[in-house]
Amino acid sequence: MIRQVYNLSDKLLLDCYYIVSYFMGDAYNFYYSIQNKVNSGRSVMFVHENAGCIDGFVTGHIDGQIAHVDNLYIDAKAQGTGVGTALLRTYENYAKAQDIKNFSLMSRNTARAIKFYEKQGYVRLGMSNKMTKSL
Repeated sequence: MIRQVYNLSDKLLLDCYYIVSYFMGDAYNFYYSIQNKVNSGRSVMFVHENAGCIDGFVTGHIDGQIAHVDNLYIDAKAQGTGVGTALLRTYENYAKAQDIKNFSLMSRNTARAIKFYEKQGYVRLGMSNKMTKSL
């Protein structure tokens, strides 16, 4: 089940941090960059829950006519199950409902991440990690 988060509680934030802790060691930066943006309304967040546990989330913000995907993290046990695709589509549909047709993100610089986003229709800009998609 995917649901939008309007107020990121400390418990939910901690659940999300466990998913990304192997990517980033500093919990303070994670808390600041995610919780403050979501709770202030500067970013939107969707989480995927399975059996009462968070196994993935996406955050993003809209700037003008571009929807930026800020974070997309999937628990290792849920990777390859469609959770990432479902979360990305949910965020894209959210943006499309606001008449946004252009998307941007910075991918992790791994072949697996880049391949995932390319499969979703994103195009890599040169050799950088920046990827875009237009509908």
